[in-house]
Order: sequence, then C-alpha cells, then structure tokens
Amino acid sequence: MAHQDRSQGSPDDEEGERFDLRQELTKVRSAIRREVIEWWAYNHAEGVEPETSREVLGLWLEEQSEKIRELPEKRVKSLAEKAEMHGRQVWLLDGIEPEDIPIVEDAVRSAHWTDNARASWSTVFEDFMDEHPSIFGALSFLVLIVSMWVIMLLVVRKDDFSKFPDRGAIVIGILAITLFVIHGRILVILGFVNLRLPNVWRWIAAGSALYFVVQDGWRSHIVDLVSKHKNYVPGFFRSAIGSVDICVLYALKGFATLTLVGIFLSFLDDVRYKVGPKEPGDAVTSARILLDLMELAKLSQEALRRESFNEGLRTYLTSSVRVEIIRHLEKVAQTAEGRWKRSLRVGDEIPDGAISEICDGIAAAARKWKVVAATGGEKLADMNQAFVAALIDAAKGNWELLAVETSEKELLRRKLFRISRHLLALAVMAGTSYIVLFDPFSWFRASVSPTVSSFVLMFAAIASVSIDPTIMERLGNASRITGAFGGKK
Repeated sequence: MAHQDRSQGSPDDEEGERFDLRQELTKVRSAIRREVIEWWAYNHAEGVEPETSREVLGLWLEEQSEKIRELPEKRVKSLAEKAEMHGRQVWLLDGIEPEDIPIVEDAVRSAHWTDNARASWSTVFEDFMDEHPSIFGALSFLVLIVSMWVIMLLVVRKDDFSKFPDRGAIVIGILAITLFVIHGRILVILGFVNLRLPNVWRWIAAGSALYFVVQDGWRSHIVDLVSKHKNYVPGFFRSAIGSVDICVLYALKGFATLTLVGIFLSFLDDVRYKVGPKEPGDAVTSARILLDLMELAKLSQEALRRESFNEGLRTYLTSSVRVEIIRHLEKVAQTAEGRWKRSLRVGDEIPDGAISEICDGIAAAARKWKVVAATGGEKLADMNQAFVAALIDAAKGNWELLAVETSEKELLRRKLFRISRHLLALAVMAGTSYIVLFDPFSWFRASVSPTVSSFVLMFAAIASVSIDPTIMERLGNASRITGAFGGKK
C-alpha cells in the first residue's frame, strides 16, 4: 500500500513539475536571446543595438542582402586583381625588350579578363562560401539528409527484404563497386577521345540502369542462370543465390541514383561557371591562344633552367614540363585551325581564304615545335625565343607573323583528311539510323523498341563524335537552315 502511495503523485506535484519546466524553458529562451544580442553587439560595435532576437534577425538579413547587392562590384574587383596578377608575370620572362613589356602585359591582362569574365562569378560565389562556412555547412548537411531520405523512400521497398539473406548486402556492395569501377574506366577512356563524351556516357549509363530497373523481366532469368552455375559461386555467397535478382536490382538502383546525383551536381557546377556576361566567340578564342602562348613562354624558360640545373635524374626528358609544352602546342594548333578559324569567318570568300591560310600556318608552326619539345637538346633556347617572339607578335596583333608557309601538298592532304573524316562520321550516323528504322539485313527478329533504338543511336553518336568532333556543330547548323526554310510559308 505504501508502495502504491509513493508511485502515484498528487495533482499539485504534477502542476509544480509543469510550472518548473515552463520556467526552465523561459530561462533558456532568455539566455539564447541574450547571447544573440551580445553576439551582434560584439561584431557590430557601431550602429543601433537591438533589444530582441527578432530585431537581430532582421538586421542580419538586411546585412546579407546588402552583401548580395555588392556581388557585381566585388566580382569586377576580383577579376581585375587576378588579371593584374597574370599581367605581372610578363616581367618574369627573359628576352622581351623593355619597350614591349607594357604592350604584352596589357594584352595578357585583357586576355585573362576576356577568358574569365563569365567564370569570375564562380570565384565570387566561392569567396562568399568561404566567408560563411557555417551557413553553407548547415545547408549542405540539411540537403544531404533530406535527399538521402527522399532517395530511400523512392528506391527501397520493404517487401524486397522480407526473406533477404544476411550476406546479400555484401553482394550488393560488390556488384555496385564493380559497376562504378567499370564506369570510371570508361569515363577515363572516353575523356582521352573527346572531352564531351564522358557527359554523354553518364547519361547513357544512368538511362541503361534505370531501364533494367523498370523492365524487371530479366530477374527470373538471372536467378535461373546463377542457380545452374552455383558450383562456381564461392560458398560464402551461396546463401544469396535465391536473391541474386534483388542484389543486382539494388546495385543498379544505387548506381543509377549516384550517377544521376553526379550529373546534377556537375550541371550545377557548369551553371555557376556560365553565369555572367558573354564575350564574343572570336575574342574569347583569341584570348585563349594568347594565354597559351604565355604559358609556352614560361614553360620553355623553365625547361632551359632545368637543363642548366639537373635535380638527380629529373632532366628535361623526364620532367612534366616537356609534356605540358607538347600539350599546349597541340592545343594552340587545334584551336587555330578549328574554333578560331570558324569564329573569324565573315562569309566572304577572299577574307575567309586569307584567314584560313593564317590559321593553318599557325597550326603548322605549333606542330613543328613539337619535335623540339619532345627531344629537347640545344634547340630549347631557339624554341624559347620563338615562343617569346610569338607572344609579342600576338600581343601587337600581328597574327600573320606567327604562321609559317604550308605547301599545297600539305594543305591538300589535310583537306582530304578532314573531308574523309566528315564523310565517315556522317556515314556512321546515317547508316545506323537506316538500319534501326528499316532493318535491311533482317538483324532484328521483331520491331526494335524505342528504348533499344535510342541506345543504339546514342552509341552511334559517340562513335561519330570520336571520328569527327565537329559533326554536332555541323548538324546543328544544318538544322537551323532547315528550320529557317521550314518556317517560311
């Protein structure tokens, strides 16, 4: 009886406990309000001192909005500082006459401004994140938790794991890791072919995985296949043979989910680099060539100094400078004979022909120095002088002095090579489309589904872009022409 009396509290005791809790909460709120006000007063000695936490929130929001309005001015200041820093590097180059240094410095500064005018918005965004790490850290954590929660609700089904073996999770992990390893190697290989192909492959990989997730007719077949060959399965994993379809399904789900998340994050990263004023294409391409010439002048000067002071066996032939020089030379050549030539065209045969000769001559001059850059030796000094002279001529606008004469035979060989490459790429695209649509060789027993035909055409597009990287631009120009004629009535 006494135990029962002790276990039951009186109404007055419960009311006292509620009163104490309410009082403690009031004390906590008061302490938080006091801390917030003191924090604001400490960081803002000048100005009106707020009396409530709500006033502090209003003042903080007003301060942040003012900083956002100042972003354009801050962006211009940041870009000017970085352009000035790149311009000062001209003073470190040897072989430039004192009267030419201001001209080259101003040209390099302007080229850096033109090339990074749009991307400079990203640097302002990064500076803003560095100044407010706690805010972006909390937002990133919140977005991660919410996105993972939503993904779990959409991807995971409880019924799939009602009779799931204990070692099935290990099988899912192994399959997912295998998929990501193969996916990563394909991305690396495609990146060597063309920089645009990895993004195309990410969409193909994610789409293929989602296709097999939705079309689950393969699940019974894979269980039968693994069951017939269960002797080849290690004993540790044989308990998961009956659920191998679920393991493959969730490996595909995880692969597709993370791939799509990567595509989305890459898209956001590209967006922040594309926000801002758009410079003309010819100016941007010219600026990039001039900046590459500046890099070549610096790298060749570093190569000369490395030859005079060897660090063990790290001579020029075994250094990273040699590879960088060759890479920049090929970049200049491809830009000159490709994008730069196309951006400078005006639609008239005579000036376009003259521009084409200059661009082909610059590309030929760049490729001729690749032999010296690859072998090194006594001609490194001549190569450095040539790069410095090319930088000075480009800064003065004398682009024709960068070009070398190319023989008619060489021009004809390159022209035939480009034509054959264009025709081969178009043949791959047209032939694949004809086979998918009409099946002339009766390769398909039934009509091809839209999903399969889309995958086949995507692979054909990858092969075509690998053969001729400019085919997409040519097809885009053709579509604009046909659209213009189709719009006329």
